[in-house]
Amino acid sequence: MRYGYVGRILKIDLDSGKTEEEERDEIFYRSLLGGRGIGYHYLLKEVPAHTDPFSPQNILVFATGVMTGAPLAASCRFTVVGKSPLTGTAGESEAGGFFGPALKKAGFDAVVLRGKAERPVYIWLSGGRVEIRDASHLAFLGAKEVEEAIRKETGGRRCRVAQCGLAGMNRVRYANITNNLRHFNGRNGLGAVMGSKNVRAVAATGTGKIRLYDPKGLNRTAKAYARTFRENPAGKALYDYGTTGLCEIFSKAGQVMTYCPNGFSIPSPTAPMPVAAHSYPRRSIKR
Repeated sequence: MRYGYVGRILKIDLDSGKTEEEERDEIFYRSLLGGRGIGYHYLLKEVPAHTDPFSPQNILVFATGVMTGAPLAASCRFTVVGKSPLTGTAGESEAGGFFGPALKKAGFDAVVLRGKAERPVYIWLSGGRVEIRDASHLAFLGAKEVEEAIRKETGGRRCRVAQCGLAGMNRVRYANITNNLRHFNGRNGLGAVMGSKNVRAVAATGTGKIRLYDPKGLNRTAKAYARTFRENPAGKALYDYGTTGLCEIFSKAGQVMTYCPNGFSIPSPTAPMPVAAHSYPRRSIKR
């Protein structure tokens, strides 16, 4: 018996418009856990070596974790995985917001996109069904206009929209994916991969329920966690400032792109990247 998952992986071939569903057993989920585990499983299995990140052969995976959608603080997260146009190797990025739970409650633990649509499209998931809709009229609108238009076309504000934005459609190599206009998959340029596939957005209307092993025990844990979360300095910083509360820590560790050793230029997809940027001396920005 699976708990925390619905047991279905959706695979979409954008070249042909065909969809395929994979039924996965408990061993699959116990082995990979979800999120980046599921994403890397498909990336390593299905993407040939030396594939260009903008090639139709690259895939883009939206994957939820075992806790995604559970009634517990911070259990809303999902992961996007694909070959990164910034590094030329495997890349993943997580985000919060309502999209992850909506994706699972729409009937799928993960969505695997491969190929490239002939024209801009958006994908709508609801009640275990999938529709690939034309997005030519939305492709180069702003993010707010796109979210409002998709919600209007799909029937309401319960629809959660993850989109790559104008930067992604123009293949800006550090483009993000945003959902609810405020939560971002901000690492590895996966918004550019999404745009390279002519996918403007993935939308999910979640109306299903997630089977939990011990709902009462989880609710007790959730209440205790909510009381103690903000007593922790890191928890309070994340609550008050979000990811920006970690910027100083990341900067001191040398984990931000301002330490890029090649003079702040964006590397080619196939160029090797250093393992740790902080092993290089700092450089000042010339104005």
